[in-house]
Amino acid sequence: MSDPEGSPKTVTAVVTPLRQSERRNRLRIKFSRPVRVGSEAKYGRVEEVRTTVNVSRDGLYFTTCLEHYHVGMWLMLTFPYAPADPIKKEQIAKVVRLERLADGRVGVAVEFFSR
Repeated sequence: MSDPEGSPKTVTAVVTPLRQSERRNRLRIKFSRPVRVGSEAKYGRVEEVRTTVNVSRDGLYFTTCLEHYHVGMWLMLTFPYAPADPIKKEQIAKVVRLERLADGRVGVAVEFFSR
């Protein structure tokens, strides 16, 4: 059944409070952009270009097939990353959370140390 023309429409929004266990200080948004990740592994420096899943003002989250990341590990990030960009400003970040994903990849949450 349609509303008569000119009737005001009601829009409902649901606001869900954060869980008490939630530690994030900033809202995260889904944002897919390339990020270059540099880290030190057992056999030397590892660099990979991944795509972010989400970002916030304080950090970002990406997935990888590499297994050498660990909580507390320091990384060098170039974000957003563009290979043709002559200025590639790196920033220091720290791994704060890892997630084993169902498809075998690892989700890596990092917090920016300097901005």
